[in-house]
Amino acid sequence: MYKPLIALALLFLSPAAGAEPALNLEAFDGVKAYYQPGFAFLDTGPLNRTLEGAGFSPLSSTFITQGGGAHLVLERVILGASGQSLQGFRTTSNQGGSLSVSGGYGLFQLGYQVWAEEGFSLYPIMGIGGGNLQITGSESLNNLFGFSQASPVNRIETSQVILDLGLGADYLIDLNGDPQQRSGLLVGLKLGYVFVPSPPQWENNRQVVSGSALPNISSQGPYISLSLGLGHTP
Repeated sequence: MYKPLIALALLFLSPAAGAEPALNLEAFDGVKAYYQPGFAFLDTGPLNRTLEGAGFSPLSSTFITQGGGAHLVLERVILGASGQSLQGFRTTSNQGGSLSVSGGYGLFQLGYQVWAEEGFSLYPIMGIGGGNLQITGSESLNNLFGFSQASPVNRIETSQVILDLGLGADYLIDLNGDPQQRSGLLVGLKLGYVFVPSPPQWENNRQVVSGSALPNISSQGPYISLSLGLGHTP
């Protein structure tokens, strides 16, 4: 059970003071870099109740996501980092105005390959990081969200702590031809759920805004994404 932790310690610590750092190559199980397009499904219900009351069409709960990242695998332990962008479909009002929601986040990741055989791997993975969400209107948002300030506001944003729990699977298509050193194209699929533990605090130009109908929406929700990239396993 402690073998992966020992491998990580050997990777980063030198064996003795004044000695050269030791890299345990036997712990190396592969490296992957990938591009991830997909979809996220956010709870737009509370925001839609405000929008529909102002004559806007409902905002879709489906967001297009794209991003990428990289994984280093050491004795089945996955160390990684990734980033994702969120782009919602624009909604319009019966007065001709429009509104859009977009955002993104970056994560540090830790996972474990529960199954790794002949190029196929299956792994649960968790991530923690930060992100933001923006609401942009073609016209002032003051009346829509009941902002107390007099100056017109066309864009608001909120910063968020992001927690991600996912399950990924991928397959490495070997183009190397060496059974001891698999290298080639990576294809995979990931399912997961993003948690946002705190309510949004909206700002405009780094100043907190207050209002009677502040939008209740965050990056929280399930997602599905493809993984397309390159990989190498010994």
